[in-house]
Amino acid sequence: MWILAGDNSYNPAQAARWKRIGRAVFGNGAKAPVTTHPTGMNWPWDSWQDEKWLTVLGYQSGHGSDNNTLKWIHSGPVSRAWEKKPVRPIINLEPPYENHFGYQSRKPHSEFAVRRAVYWSLLVSPTAGVSYGGHGVWSWHTKAGETPIDHPETGPAMSWEKALELPGAVQMKHMHDLFTSLKWWTLRPVAVLPGKDASEAVAIAASADRDLVIAYLPNGGALTWPSELKPNPRLKAEWLDPITGKRHKAESKGGGIYKAPDDKQDWVLIVQ
Repeated sequence: MWILAGDNSYNPAQAARWKRIGRAVFGNGAKAPVTTHPTGMNWPWDSWQDEKWLTVLGYQSGHGSDNNTLKWIHSGPVSRAWEKKPVRPIINLEPPYENHFGYQSRKPHSEFAVRRAVYWSLLVSPTAGVSYGGHGVWSWHTKAGETPIDHPETGPAMSWEKALELPGAVQMKHMHDLFTSLKWWTLRPVAVLPGKDASEAVAIAASADRDLVIAYLPNGGALTWPSELKPNPRLKAEWLDPITGKRHKAESKGGGIYKAPDDKQDWVLIVQ
């Protein structure tokens, strides 16, 4: 994929400049998908609908760690923009980097924080893909314990060789294996069910005929299907442990209620 520019706010003056550049570079049609990369929690694309060279809408949910950031990921403009014409794939190009300091907490983002952002991103707009980043890899660190050049606020990083083996990086394989085993291109957002706060929201996506339903529960527990979603009770249901990749049989408790194996970690419910 071509990424025209990175970390730009695309205010009106900047947007006009980059639109001109995009038309000049890709005006005759690119040989690969084209996107561009805005700053964190920034959705500037409503005014780019006529830019035919822009074939993928990329965004950055960024490295925030507060409730406002989490709410933006699952209930912000991304969750509403996907129905606007012309329809384009939407991809989170920069969820929180694992081990990168959270902007508000000033603590490293855990593998759970990364998983949560990734699964939310895949389910609150039509599933198209997602990026993963590890602190130390993005900055190509060769010596552990240093902070990236010009980014001291991101915290000390391990070497890129070690960062390749961060737990969240390994767990991305389970996410990949899940979605590539499914007709992921049929998934459309159905609901975001609120929790006690923004961190506990449950994201649900399904195919049009409801023969495939995916739900992500950040804190396990019980899930009751919303009224607009009634999957066939004869379909097979499983829980995926996104940490290990193992699957467990899921059974409805009646009334469309499914209980995760525990309420201590995140789980993915698959009905197909």
